[in-house]
Amino acid sequence: MSAPSGSLSFSGTYTNNPAATAGTGAGFADFLLGLPVSSAKSAFPQGTPYERYSEYGLFAQDQWRATTRLTVNLGIRYDLFTPVSERYNRQSDFFLGSGTLAIAGQGGISSSILGLQNHDFSPRLGLAYQLGEKTVVRAAYGLFYFNEQGIGGSTRLFINYPFAAQYTVSCSSTAPCLSTSTGIPATLSANNLPTAVYQPTSNLTPNMQQWNLTVERQVAASLVFRAAYVGSHGNHLNLNIDENVAVPGPGPVPPRRPYPSYGVLSSWEPRGPSNYHGLQLSAEKRYSAGVSFLAAYTWSKSLDNGSGGNSSTGESRINTQDPRNVRANYGLSNFDYRHRFTLSMIYEPPLGHGRKFMHDANRFEDALAGGWQLTSIVTAQSGAPFSVTLANPTANTGTFTRPNRVCDGNLPADKQSISEWYDITCFVNPPIYTFGNTGRNVLIGPGLFTWDLGADKDFRMTEKFGLQFRSEFFNVLNRANFGLPNGSIDSAAAGTITNVLTNARQIQFALRLHW
Repeated sequence: MSAPSGSLSFSGTYTNNPAATAGTGAGFADFLLGLPVSSAKSAFPQGTPYERYSEYGLFAQDQWRATTRLTVNLGIRYDLFTPVSERYNRQSDFFLGSGTLAIAGQGGISSSILGLQNHDFSPRLGLAYQLGEKTVVRAAYGLFYFNEQGIGGSTRLFINYPFAAQYTVSCSSTAPCLSTSTGIPATLSANNLPTAVYQPTSNLTPNMQQWNLTVERQVAASLVFRAAYVGSHGNHLNLNIDENVAVPGPGPVPPRRPYPSYGVLSSWEPRGPSNYHGLQLSAEKRYSAGVSFLAAYTWSKSLDNGSGGNSSTGESRINTQDPRNVRANYGLSNFDYRHRFTLSMIYEPPLGHGRKFMHDANRFEDALAGGWQLTSIVTAQSGAPFSVTLANPTANTGTFTRPNRVCDGNLPADKQSISEWYDITCFVNPPIYTFGNTGRNVLIGPGLFTWDLGADKDFRMTEKFGLQFRSEFFNVLNRANFGLPNGSIDSAAAGTITNVLTNARQIQFALRLHW
């Protein structure tokens, strides 16, 4: 629901120069006059919904010491997620094909409308085998079901026509029809087509299979190396799709929609697969001789149809160009960072009274040089993938259009810059009234590198009181980590980067009194 409390828009329409409107007028001036140009308000005409659902889970596990070297863990879990129902049956579901709305509790429709999945059993298996005194091999597999229906604020059956409505008013540029003194009207706009929600009544439960194989080797008393293969496969992952995208063509858009009497048909469909494969390497040194660290490297690839719209790429939840060809949207996940390396370290210099250096330091010398702890965190990763679309959609569907791809588009690293990150000439307009053939997330953005440092020292003032000094240096190299480039083909900004992901170098100091 957008603007549940209502909104007023001030654009400068009523304070511009009628003889030359371009570049004149100010929205704040309109606000001071109390003259908005439009208003919007969403509401539940029949009252606030009272939603309810339940989640039940049972789990059994057993550990079996098969031999002195082999340990087996076996488990099974059962999940039951009841579909959402509303106390007074104030929810509905749009039925594809017939184009009708099913109202909860009417015409043989249940109060929840959606079906109940009662066969979500998920096995778990874990193996640990000791090859020798210092080498262990581990393997595991698990199936996991998870509930994504919830009672959130979008694509839910209780936020559906006719139980939810959007009220909008738009005034002409010459005759104000709204005022801040009269408030936001709650009148349904005659030209505002209702928005409907669709969820398949089968209500399949999203699930994820995960597996791994790990070899761990102790190479020193406090040093361990690990190498692991990690994989996963998702089934029935929910995708947010507009099932009412018009067929490309000339003329007005609504008549070419599958259901012309409706606007957006927002669906929540368990149709998405996902696949992940990764190599994970790590070295861990437990604290000894004043040093501890954890270094980790991952080389991986992740594919899906949509990553939820909450990723760093800012991809919209409804990211499918053509709902009649959802498979074409299968591509790199928004979070597919092909290479990632992290290193965290703690070091205590052997300086000060009773230590290797300055062993006999007096109290003043020990206060200056002894007891310091240095910390360091390094993060390096390759860039995230992103998609491109046309600045001026040619399919004429009322939604976005992707271009045709005639070459790769990713430039060599030595030719990439913030003014031209990718080759925009590789993306051209498709024939008029057709969708483009460019896939989702075909380009790779800038990588990231950060290095943070810290230095801490604890001063013992008395037996009870102490004072801790902390100094922290974030992005110590003051490196600019750029965001994703503009992906609007045919716009002047296409291929350029105008934002950064991390702050410039920051230094902060702190004192903490403790007792």
